[in-house]
Amino acid sequence: MDSAESREKYARPDSIIRTALFFIILAWMTLGPAYRQVLGGSSPVFRQWTMFREYGTGLHKGEGLIDAAFYVAADGKLEEINRFEILGYDKPKRAPDEVFKIVGKPGIERVSARLCRHLGDNADLRVKARMATSDGWMTLYNAEKNLCELKHDAAAQ
Repeated sequence: MDSAESREKYARPDSIIRTALFFIILAWMTLGPAYRQVLGGSSPVFRQWTMFREYGTGLHKGEGLIDAAFYVAADGKLEEINRFEILGYDKPKRAPDEVFKIVGKPGIERVSARLCRHLGDNADLRVKARMATSDGWMTLYNAEKNLCELKHDAAAQ
């Protein structure tokens, strides 16, 4: 194929239309978010760009992903503990999913019950925990209550 034939092939109207359409869509996809985010524009043509809006929020189940830190209270001070070491896992990835990735308030309660069993009867276990929601982080526990006592109180009733 010589250069005249190749020019003729790529100069066909359908090739030009396809190429133009490709670049129009490419510009819309790349510049659309910038129009709203950077330039502050508002248009129904360009939707607001949101990355991972509902990831980890568990909106379909009513339970979100939990960010939790466990503490043992001793002499009026909180000392952070490693839940994986207490429960006998040398690496976090070797722990079961319910310990590694805590989901919802029931997940915190299950992990804290296991920690209380491992720490002993008189343990003072506290947790600072927050749950992912679509509106941001929601605080569930702020290390104010002994979770081991809550388990004993619930068992006594």
